[in-house]
Amino acid sequence: MEDITIKNEFEINSVIDGLYTGEKIIKKEDGCYIGSLRLSNDTYDSFIKLPSSNNISSSKVNKVKSTAKTFIGTLTGTLPLYASSAKEDADKVVIFAKLVWKDKSTSTLYLQEEIYKEITGKKDVFDFALNAGAKIQNFGINTVDRLKLKMLNPVFESQYNAPGFNLPSVIKIVDSVVRANEKLCDGAVGWREKIDNLEVLQLYNTFVKSSGITFTPSVQCNAIYYENPHIPNQYIMVDELFLEVQNARAAELEQVAYDLGAKYFRVEMTDTKTIKSQREGSASTSANALNYVKAEASATDKSDSYEKSDRYIMAETHFADRREPCKPELLWFSENPKINSLIKMRLGKGEMQSHDILIRCSNYSVMNSETAGNLDAVIKKIGAKANANIKKHFEKERSQIMVFHIEF
Repeated sequence: MEDITIKNEFEINSVIDGLYTGEKIIKKEDGCYIGSLRLSNDTYDSFIKLPSSNNISSSKVNKVKSTAKTFIGTLTGTLPLYASSAKEDADKVVIFAKLVWKDKSTSTLYLQEEIYKEITGKKDVFDFALNAGAKIQNFGINTVDRLKLKMLNPVFESQYNAPGFNLPSVIKIVDSVVRANEKLCDGAVGWREKIDNLEVLQLYNTFVKSSGITFTPSVQCNAIYYENPHIPNQYIMVDELFLEVQNARAAELEQVAYDLGAKYFRVEMTDTKTIKSQREGSASTSANALNYVKAEASATDKSDSYEKSDRYIMAETHFADRREPCKPELLWFSENPKINSLIKMRLGKGEMQSHDILIRCSNYSVMNSETAGNLDAVIKKIGAKANANIKKHFEKERSQIMVFHIEF
């Protein structure tokens, strides 16, 4: 058969002569078609390449096959060595082919070699190498993305709202623009990371209103918050953590006094480190704390071992109305036996005029010493707005005693 030359009117992937002249070759999910006829062994007898007088795209064919050969020789590598441009060249290689139908009529096609091989199933070593290389290349890209995604560890809204999602004990509010250029984080509400054994949720400021979390005393970008162990989904700014906790405890004792029908109550804070006798040279006990609170009149120059500056009233109220006692709801002090005993006696119509309860603050701390140290490490690394020394506050809390005084 005579060589066929390229004409300007020839379209790639079309029939240029014979049956179905002018029809396009259409690639569908289940195969290739000319018009409505699917090209398969059931519809034609033979389908062969034809020579071309102008040696169509020979340079591109040689380039791609040379690259594929290099790749085959290094198939044990993690990534293929051929360039993406080479594969694009392979996709563009076109050939002439003759198709002989079942009724012996013929069609001459001008089509991509890739389509020809797909129709005939004539895949050569080059094609298999190219396909394998593409898969390995995609695997390499996906691996990089997976590793990067693991490092970024974004949290998406669907994850956040899932039933099994648990909030960590530490949250930092961050500006949503921080990772705006990270395509892998598109749609995220923040990310999680672990710092010195503490997991931290970096929450975007744009998601705060939808988060269902209460941030106390206020919401501030770049501020760090620690969970309130007694109020679900409430987080306290670390700079205010110990003060807020103290106030919450005092408020609960005030509510206890009110519910029990008290006429007067007072909560005083003192530091046991300052309560000692220089004459005796002995350390104080919890009992000394109460004696000190009541010894205001005797605090003369003879008892200069006491530091009045470390004692202050946290809460004090005179109640004017008379109320029938009712059972108060306890959060912080639900397991305190003395407060529970007070409630039981008062509700049991027990006669009492006044009562004092000493509460060692360290028994109700929001964290232990190790967590305090870890939280300081978090603050040091990511605390743009946090200046608190948590370990120092924790140590101070260990020496503090609250005195709950109530009168009926």
